[in-house]
Amino acid sequence: MVHPEWSRFYGVYDLAIVFLDEPFDASDRVQPATRAEVAPEEFDLVTAAGWGLTSDDLLAQLPDTPMKVTRPVIPIEVAQGYDDFPDRFLFTTVICIDTTGGHGTCSGDSGGPLLDGEGNQAGITSYGGSQCTTGVPGCFTDVAMFNDWIDDQQP
Repeated sequence: MVHPEWSRFYGVYDLAIVFLDEPFDASDRVQPATRAEVAPEEFDLVTAAGWGLTSDDLLAQLPDTPMKVTRPVIPIEVAQGYDDFPDRFLFTTVICIDTTGGHGTCSGDSGGPLLDGEGNQAGITSYGGSQCTTGVPGCFTDVAMFNDWIDDQQP
């Protein structure tokens, strides 16, 4: 179920819920995510993970194993200072991270988790700059902002 206010143009409300007919079997490699109750604070370290590209190189390939990177949360006002982000893309429903040095998410990481320092899912990879390694902030849907909506959708 896609959030009813999702907008492809604005990148807002970028989340969906998948309902399973049967519970899955947890293992050492597959675990349910625990949602963060509150968003991480500015400058807290968070970890993004995914299977996306590792560079902007035209010949870049997807990794064989999931990648992860730990970076600090930055204020939305800092992200607004980048030309890649017109104001329409930055809402209070996102968490932005510093990707200085090209360390962040890339094409193919969308939908992946952003974990807080306690391992809770604080965000969902949503968007970033037009290139991954330029240091433009990565933006994630703030899961805590949607906990009530998620709970209301439970069958």
